[in-house]
Amino acid sequence: MPPSSGSPPPGSPDAGRAAAALRRLADDVVALLPRTPPRPAGGLPWGADAASDHLRYRYWDAERRARTGPPPPQASEGPLVSVVVPVYRPELWYFRAAVASVQAQTYGHWELCLCDDASGDAELSAAMAAMAAADPRIKITALERNGGISRATNAALALARGELVALLDHDDTLEPDALATVVDVVAAHPDADVLYSDDDKIDADDVAYQPHFKPDWSPDLLLSYPYMGHLLVVRRRLLHDIGGFRPEFDGSQDFDVMLRATEQARRVVHIPRVLYHWRAVAGSAAGDSAAKPWAHDASRRAVADAMTRRGVAGRLDDGPFPGAYHVRRAVAGDPLVSVLVPFRDQAAMTARCLDSLALEAERHRIEVVLVDNGSVEPETAALLARVTGDVTVLRDDGPFNWSAINNLAASRARGDYLLFLNND
Repeated sequence: MPPSSGSPPPGSPDAGRAAAALRRLADDVVALLPRTPPRPAGGLPWGADAASDHLRYRYWDAERRARTGPPPPQASEGPLVSVVVPVYRPELWYFRAAVASVQAQTYGHWELCLCDDASGDAELSAAMAAMAAADPRIKITALERNGGISRATNAALALARGELVALLDHDDTLEPDALATVVDVVAAHPDADVLYSDDDKIDADDVAYQPHFKPDWSPDLLLSYPYMGHLLVVRRRLLHDIGGFRPEFDGSQDFDVMLRATEQARRVVHIPRVLYHWRAVAGSAAGDSAAKPWAHDASRRAVADAMTRRGVAGRLDDGPFPGAYHVRRAVAGDPLVSVLVPFRDQAAMTARCLDSLALEAERHRIEVVLVDNGSVEPETAALLARVTGDVTVLRDDGPFNWSAINNLAASRARGDYLLFLNND
């Protein structure tokens, strides 16, 4: 489908009215993201985990916005950012909100690449054509037959010309300064090939809740679940080099891309800000992690494929929640592990520790190095008199110094690996 098929020509009165309507819609969306209630007089304590309390998160977010103020407009100089969106039968209001959140960006050097995955919806087709006619930065295409999310994303990606590719779902929204923040981070880290931000969820009324504050780049955590989530930004060159999105992993196609892209990235950067709002509606994975069970199968296969690709020997176990996994690597060879345990008295506690290590010694080669830092109780002397097996007992009667005690234990250890363990 040509980008402006069936739409009023640029510069015509109809195109001008459509552009004005979209700008008004963009202003409305920005005003609604996120909606927050008035803050109660006298403040509200956040507690240890305010993020798990939806109301407190909204208060916290409102206070953060009040402190920082609205993001200023940015110059349009800098790398072109291609926002890529596969589209399939979205609620039209949510789809318009997603598009408007891109048009509301403070950074203006972007393009929006939309691909309709053969939705068969005349109203949607007309809306996409009007969007492309009203804003030359919006590019549209469509698949003749439904191909799935990876093929639709690849088709949208084929329209992209940007140095950076940002992924957006057809009913989610971006913070107004999301792209500006990404561009600033890339300017500070020119070798950044993959970037990801924190995110939260929004309900059907655009109310934000359940933020996901993520750790910095962790390759091991990414093998456990797709913690990078949204907003995910990848250099277009890198996406091309890894072959784009693979249809055999539909349902977890972004996870597969995260795994493959980070394997080749020069640098992976976490942006510790909520830049992306994930729409939680009925039937979506955001609203119910069990809504798409085939996605969990795809994610398991993505991790298994990564293990094969990387030559990781071991098994893949299910993790603590659907879509999470535990890569249990096979032990290479027969290494000796030295377990270093400083203690002072507390004989019963130390005995429990030694009992647990005795169980480990039945499965692995271990030695235990105990460092007694000035014990005086007879129960401790009795325990040490009964110690058997591959256990070394050292004595250090000097003042407590955690580093010095462990250095002493390490100097006497024979193992290939050192495990520093408290006696409790």
